[in-house]
Amino acid sequence: MRITAIAIYVPEPALGLASDFYAALLGAHSPTLQNGDEPHYLIASSTLSIEVNPATNCPHTTMRIELSGDAESATKRLGDRLRTAFERTPDGGGWWTTDPGGNTVVLVKGLSDRGDATAMTRRFRRGDLVRISPDGKVYKVIRHTWDGRAYLSADADHPEAATRLPAADKAYDPDTLIPVTSDLQS
Repeated sequence: MRITAIAIYVPEPALGLASDFYAALLGAHSPTLQNGDEPHYLIASSTLSIEVNPATNCPHTTMRIELSGDAESATKRLGDRLRTAFERTPDGGGWWTTDPGGNTVVLVKGLSDRGDATAMTRRFRRGDLVRISPDGKVYKVIRHTWDGRAYLSADADHPEAATRLPAADKAYDPDTLIPVTSDLQS
């Protein structure tokens, strides 16, 4: 399944800036002003449409959106058109910023651009049980970073649960963790 359309609600004063931001992000020439009950903008590319609406009768959107593709061109367009500042992601695989409405936008290089089609293929949810090594103790995932790395705790409800963490503040690459599939085996 693939997302083809997103509706974003921003505070009314940021409506024009947000529409310009997403037009630059997608490489669209200019946002199209739509008139209806309330004016809003439609930004369309060949693969994604973003509708930017004023948040007058509802709360503004709060989200983190991650887009994969030609991240370098997108950051250049945003910098040239809107002077948007980006920071590198911790793994160096992309950039992040916030849009004029306060949403976090992460731009990552496409897998073909990164050359590592197998990287970060596994994601764990909070509460999942994992092992660090095949014969190791069981840990519980307590949270994860934006790129899928998992933070663990030693309070798993499991007969082979660990009593302490090897590194309390370390985020583990999900491809190095082994999921625990039942209470008796992994």
